[in-house]
Amino acid sequence: MDDGQIWVLASFDPKPESRDEVASILDGMVGPTRREPGCRTYDLFEGDGGEMHLLECYDDQGALEHHRQTEHYLAYRSAIADHLASPIAVTVMSPRNVG
Repeated sequence: MDDGQIWVLASFDPKPESRDEVASILDGMVGPTRREPGCRTYDLFEGDGGEMHLLECYDDQGALEHHRQTEHYLAYRSAIADHLASPIAVTVMSPRNVG
């Protein structure tokens, strides 16, 4: 049964010289986002090649939209772009509960 939750996978490819700055910016997003109403999961991962990934889950589309209007989200979006080798790759997903 689909309960309306929304999952997001955001992937970041830091410039080699900006890896620590990207990590710091993303680390700073974790606490405030986890405290947002409607945030179920907000976890940061690092890949073998230095890329970073955020796996996020929200109660519904409204909670995701609220997240995208917060002060910490707007600040991170303006701060991170110059430190990336390519644009942020964002995939928004809804569960397919089979079986």
